[in-house]
Amino acid sequence: MKNITKKIKNKKLFQEITLTKNASTQMLHLINKNPQNKGIRLNIKKSGCAGYRIIMELAQEKKEEEIELFQNGTILFVSKKILKILKGMEIDFIEKDFNKIFQFKHSNQKNHCGCGESFEL
Repeated sequence: MKNITKKIKNKKLFQEITLTKNASTQMLHLINKNPQNKGIRLNIKKSGCAGYRIIMELAQEKKEEEIELFQNGTILFVSKKILKILKGMEIDFIEKDFNKIFQFKHSNQKNHCGCGESFEL
């Protein structure tokens, strides 16, 4: 019963971070390239002139300090320490001409740098 409760709690937490359909589709495409991949790890790093930078990488396992968040068939691994910072974020995947990029929009964002590398909350 504990596992079911934990998963329900995690799903509720994941509603605070939104994945667009395009982002989910692209993430699943990347995850499925290697059967050892289990999901996407989200992290932040102090960077740039505005403060924080989002780091995304393929993950083959969940770290002890992380929780699993589920949305649109995609699993994200997020450290409990940064979940509050990521609350209110939307992740989209944009294709324009020859450019393809994950775009991060944050409802609590106060500022961002001109090159788009970092943001401030």
